[in-house]
Amino acid sequence: MRLIRYTNPTWRPRVAVSPEKATAWTPPVDVIDSEKEYLLRLDLPGVEESNVEARIEGGVLRVSGERKGPETNGSTQWLRRERLSGAFERSFRLPEAVDADGVQARFERGVLEIRIPKVDRSRRIPIQ
Repeated sequence: MRLIRYTNPTWRPRVAVSPEKATAWTPPVDVIDSEKEYLLRLDLPGVEESNVEARIEGGVLRVSGERKGPETNGSTQWLRRERLSGAFERSFRLPEAVDADGVQARFERGVLEIRIPKVDRSRRIPIQ
């Protein structure tokens, strides 16, 4: 603790949060609009694939999950804790012109990639 104060005299300990309590956090996301699809990339470092869920309900894509915090015992004292853990959820309202049944998701190296295909809702109506 003295080393931290010496190198950064303005440093103050953050409010302690019990590791047993979930701390909400928000993963960053990129949303890309291409001609044929929407592509979402969520950064989820430290999250196990089995702890991530993506679902579409009522035109809304919801991505939720949990990043487990480190195991601690009674003798552990945190000097600084900046890496957040706990539950997260992101929601995205989808445009009407998407193929909800064709959505694909892939999780690799801590990045969740979701591809949402577009459909052409307009059609030409023949006039007789």
